[in-house]
Amino acid sequence: VSAIRTRIPVSHPHPCDI
Repeated sequence: VSAIRTRIPVSHPHPCDI
């Protein structure tokens, strides 16, 4: 999980975070 995507919970990761 990147710091930029802090608003998105870990339970719903984005392709950018993977």
